[in-house]
Amino acid sequence: MKKIFLLLAMAVFTTMSMVAQTYYVAGDATLCGDDWNAAGNPMSGTPASITFNDVPKGSYNFKVTDGTWTNSWGWSNIAPASIVTGVEDNGGNIKFTIGGTANITITFNGSQITLQSSIGFVGAIIDKYTVVGDAGLCGTGLAWNTTSPTGDMTQEGSVYVKTFTDVAAGTLNYKVIGNNSYSVFQYPSSNKTVNVATAGSTVKITFDPAVPSLTEVVTPPQTETTYYVAGDAALCGDNWNSASNPMSGAPATKVFSNVPAGTYNFKVTNGAWEPAGQSWGWSSLAASSQVAGVEDNNGNIRFTISATSDITITFDGTEITLASSNGFGELVINTYSVVGDLGLTGADWDLTSGDMDQNGDVWVKTFTNVMTGSYEFKIVGDHSFGIFEYPAGENNNETATVTIDYSTVKITFDPAVPSVSVEVTPAATSINDPVADIELTTANGVIYCSAKNFVIYNTVGIDVTAQNGNLKGIYIVKYNGKAKTVLVK
Repeated sequence: MKKIFLLLAMAVFTTMSMVAQTYYVAGDATLCGDDWNAAGNPMSGTPASITFNDVPKGSYNFKVTDGTWTNSWGWSNIAPASIVTGVEDNGGNIKFTIGGTANITITFNGSQITLQSSIGFVGAIIDKYTVVGDAGLCGTGLAWNTTSPTGDMTQEGSVYVKTFTDVAAGTLNYKVIGNNSYSVFQYPSSNKTVNVATAGSTVKITFDPAVPSLTEVVTPPQTETTYYVAGDAALCGDNWNSASNPMSGAPATKVFSNVPAGTYNFKVTNGAWEPAGQSWGWSSLAASSQVAGVEDNNGNIRFTISATSDITITFDGTEITLASSNGFGELVINTYSVVGDLGLTGADWDLTSGDMDQNGDVWVKTFTNVMTGSYEFKIVGDHSFGIFEYPAGENNNETATVTIDYSTVKITFDPAVPSVSVEVTPAATSINDPVADIELTTANGVIYCSAKNFVIYNTVGIDVTAQNGNLKGIYIVKYNGKAKTVLVK
């Protein structure tokens, strides 16, 4: 009977010993979710294990328990292999530090704890990286200064960046430290060098702590460009002088004060016209400045103001902005003129003559006694190519072709389209004689004739022989009952 009882007792003991002990991890709420709850995070498996996923960068404390605080295991039970930089004793608790989000696995075999991190452990959380180095890089009086904010780097994504300006020329030494301390972090263990060829350069240093690695970009100092405003004399004072109105500041700015009501043209230059220099006009005008009263004039910027205004022109090296203290108005043209070849207009491309007469919605100019030839001309507004010209462009003109001497040429301009029409009408003259067989030449306002006793008439039949020597235009030379026309330039 005693033997049976002994066997039963041994069976019960064996069964009880086969029931696995449950262990738990208790610690900081930021790790365990429940602050130091002895039974809050059960471990499983053999050996007992638990993994905390996606633990944020930081420092954490824990112990292993049996579900109560009667029995707990901490620093004295950690496996030697787990005692690394970033894992330490904190009053008997196990404290670890990670430098980024990690998965933390804790294992316990009943006597020894092992600790693992998916990204390893760090001795300290680095909140700030700073560049320290030679004064030529970091600034006068700041050589290898660990506490000056001058060298603090800025985080840009996963890397840190520091830009130094006005750097001295030479081979300069530097390194990156963490939390203003060599003992917390330094890279590299020796120094890094950067070669600066030109004093005043900019040095951009980029640090990637994950590698770790350092790179530098050295940018030589930029020569400051002076920009100018060139345009109509009425605006700029000097007619289209590429270097007469310097701009100043950053961005470059020029203010013209008390500009009278009117229409003006301008461009921005670097002090010279192409090909030696460069200019910027309509294609560089900011979209915000392209408003009513501001328009393209053959690549120039043309604006109209209806009252005396201050005009501000700004240029950032790429884009022009234009502002008026009283806003801009629509272009108003009071007079249209025909300018062109001497044989048509009687005044070779003279902006002060050739005024047209308004006839309803169109403008008309009639030239009489026009001799045979092909003549180029265009329409201008208010006696200025800068205000208006049609057709636009220096070498883009209209043409009037005359096949019979003494014709009448009527030019009609419709500004609403715009369009030009030319009507040529042969006109009777008071001189209708056969062509004289004489040779005519001209020089310095004088008509020279191969015959003697000739008479010079203007195109309206007036004898101007006495004025020979001060002639300019078209004239009829008569000799022996016959006539011949001549142009004096």
